[in-house]
Amino acid sequence: MHDQEICLQQWDGSERWLSFSCHPVALPDVEGKAVQVMLQDVTERRETRLQLCRQANDLHTRDALLQTFNDIGKAALRSDTQEEILDIFGRCIVQVVRGVMVAVIDPDRKRVEVLRSFARSAADVTSDPNAVGRSYENGCGQHRC
Repeated sequence: MHDQEICLQQWDGSERWLSFSCHPVALPDVEGKAVQVMLQDVTERRETRLQLCRQANDLHTRDALLQTFNDIGKAALRSDTQEEILDIFGRCIVQVVRGVMVAVIDPDRKRVEVLRSFARSAADVTSDPNAVGRSYENGCGQHRC
């Protein structure tokens, strides 16, 4: 058995990860077989690897957002109407996030008017598909769409 990792949960609830391997060993002047077992605590290495993966994913998302906003800006400069710009924005941004809602917020009147709602797939659409064009009012000034 070569380099298997197992997780041990300690009494305090924390986890320790061990890497272990077993190899048959021939001992001189001894009949039979022996087994060499090697254990190594790899908790820190494993946690570092997970942290690096999270950071890489975060950087990838940020890079994708920056590229998307750059694409939106370029397309908006070539567009003539607000409708075109909103369509471009929606098509671009849902490549990075699951969905986005574009709304006009009037804090004085405590209203939110949804202009457009975009989703990557049908499963990502809000529970109220008729939300576009509807105004939402909330007496406490919080916006809930």
